[in-house]
Amino acid sequence: HNMDVAAEDDDSDDHLVLSDVHIENVSLQNQRDSALSVSYFFFQDGTKLEIMHKMDTSLEDVGFQVWRGALYMCDFIMSQPLIWKDQFVMDLGCGTGIVGILVSRFAHTVILTDYDDTILDCCVENVERNRSTDPSAGDVLVRQLDFTQRTFQTDPSRSKYAWSQEDLKLLDNIKYFLAADVIYDNELTDALFDRLSQLLLPGSILYLTLEIRINFVMDEMRACSVEYEHFLSKFQNISETQLGVYQSYIPAPRAGSAINNGLGEEKSRPVLVGRRISDSPPVSCVSYTRVPYLELWQLWRA
Repeated sequence: HNMDVAAEDDDSDDHLVLSDVHIENVSLQNQRDSALSVSYFFFQDGTKLEIMHKMDTSLEDVGFQVWRGALYMCDFIMSQPLIWKDQFVMDLGCGTGIVGILVSRFAHTVILTDYDDTILDCCVENVERNRSTDPSAGDVLVRQLDFTQRTFQTDPSRSKYAWSQEDLKLLDNIKYFLAADVIYDNELTDALFDRLSQLLLPGSILYLTLEIRINFVMDEMRACSVEYEHFLSKFQNISETQLGVYQSYIPAPRAGSAINNGLGEEKSRPVLVGRRISDSPPVSCVSYTRVPYLELWQLWRA
């Protein structure tokens, strides 16, 4: 099912990765150059988002593409408009920004984050494209955030999307975190869980969407999703008698690593709790074909 990555047995970033969204539904309005296109994404309530993106990329640059997991998250956002109202929201691994741009129509402030300034340049372009169509949307900030780093980038000479001290103060106000289709690389999944132990405060919630991508693993001679199995391995004490509640014990960082904006060392092993939401949100985005391998998860600090 859904062989997204060409030449799975070769780790070279030269091989292209292609989102099925672009195969099935492309509304190509303008060819900016050989790499960038502009598409419209339509919703049943009449909402239209104009998104600049790439049709295919290397694995390193998948943030330039629009993935089904992001559109599934958009469906969830549109199914729960009241929970975002006047809230502070952070989008982790925002890519093109389509998820954060949509939720900004309801939220007070949205912080869009990704690791690479070039991807964030594309995200800023998309924020500006859609701002004119909904001037009443909440404030949108675009900032650099790398899952593999435990500190926030505050040096503007290293990133044009560096965090100011005022930005960092907003972190305490964030109620909802969103992460769409970020489960595709095991090392990044490890880094994400480690970073969540820092970001998720008591009372805050992460909503995460993923697509289970099945490939044939030659070493094990079976068809499976290695990345999804690794994601599930982060959870312990799985029990159906707990109404689908799973506990995840996140390892403490190594001695000497800085957390909490560099204010101190972690003293204990933080605990996250997560559950897979079994009920699928109603289809709202009509610009993609939903498949049964999409999942929505909710995680929070125990």
